[in-house]
Amino acid sequence: MSENILLVETITVAGFPVEVWTFNRPDKLNALNRALLLRIDEEGLRLERELAQSLVAKRALILRGSGEKAFIAGADISEMNGFGCEEAEDFSRLGQRAFGRLETLPIPTIAAIQGFALGGGLEIAMCCDILVASHDAQVGQPEVFLGLLPGFGATARFVEKLGMGKALELLYSGRRLPAADAQSLGLLQRVGQPEEKAFDLARKVAEECLAKSGPLALAHIKTVARAAQRTVTLGTCELEARAFGRVFESDDKKEGVAAFLEKRKASFTGH
Repeated sequence: MSENILLVETITVAGFPVEVWTFNRPDKLNALNRALLLRIDEEGLRLERELAQSLVAKRALILRGSGEKAFIAGADISEMNGFGCEEAEDFSRLGQRAFGRLETLPIPTIAAIQGFALGGGLEIAMCCDILVASHDAQVGQPEVFLGLLPGFGATARFVEKLGMGKALELLYSGRRLPAADAQSLGLLQRVGQPEEKAFDLARKVAEECLAKSGPLALAHIKTVARAAQRTVTLGTCELEARAFGRVFESDDKKEGVAAFLEKRKASFTGH
C-alpha cells in the first residue's frame, strides 16, 4: 500500500513530541517515485496545518531512510524513463513543492543520513535545517551521468550552501562526497563516530535544539534566517523545472538512462 512507503510516527525527545518520517522502499534503496513524492507532500501539508493550530503539537521533524544502505539513493529511474517533457516538468514541480514545505515548517527539521543520499535524496536533505550523517555516508548529485540536471532544487541549494564554484564543480562532475568531506564544506553539520547511527545522532541534535529553547523563538529564527534565501530559491527552482522538462526529451537523456539501466558508460552527443 502507498501509505507504507512513508512511515510517520511520533517519538519523545527531551520530553517533547518529535515527528519522524521514514522513507520505506528499502528494496529500491528508498528511491523517489511519484507515489512517495505525493505522500511527502501530503504529510507536509498535514503537518503545516497541525502546527498552524499549535506550535507545540510537534517540536521537531526528523527524516530518515529505511535500512542501512541508503537515506534515499535518488529518483526511481525505471519510473521516470517513460516520462515525456510535460510529465518530467510536473514531476520536478511535485518534488520541489513537497520538499520545499520543509523549509517553511516553523520547527527544526533534521535529515539523518545513513548510507547514500544521492540525487533527490540529497535534495530533500538540503531542505532540512540541519543535516547529520553516519561516518560512512556518501552524498552527491549524479544526475549529469544520466544526461540530466537535478530536478528538485539542487541547482539552487548547492550554490546557496557551497558557493558557485564548488557547486558547479560537483554538479558538473557528479562526484560523490564522503561524509567527512561534505562536513568540511559545510554541507553536513554533524558526522557520527564509527558505528554511530545517523538517527541516534539526529536525536541528540534535536535534544540540543529543544531542551531549553522556546518554540516561538525557534519559529521566528527560522523564518527570518530563510527569508532572503527562499526568494532566490523559488525563482531558481522555476527555471530548473522548465530545464528539467526540456532536457528530458533529449537524445543525451535517452542515452544516459539507457546506459544506466544497461550498466555501461554513456556516449553523449550533445543533442
